[in-house]
Amino acid sequence: GMPLSYHHHMAAVVETEPELDAFMRFSGEGIPLLLDAGHLAFAGGDVLRAIDKHHRRINHVHVKDIRMEVIEKLDRQK
Repeated sequence: GMPLSYHHHMAAVVETEPELDAFMRFSGEGIPLLLDAGHLAFAGGDVLRAIDKHHRRINHVHVKDIRMEVIEKLDRQK
């Protein structure tokens, strides 16, 4: 069969770093992670910290250019 990975994403149930941590904590080892560095950075997460925490389950990575000056100006008030 085809292996699957969970892809966290902006505006999805798992968007922020704490949400990703919770997903990884409560899901099984059989669910690998597609780490999306751009989406995690945009959501205010620390990409290197997430890699440190979850590297054993990362089997695919999405990388993209981001403009930190734009991200840092976001209004994160909910």
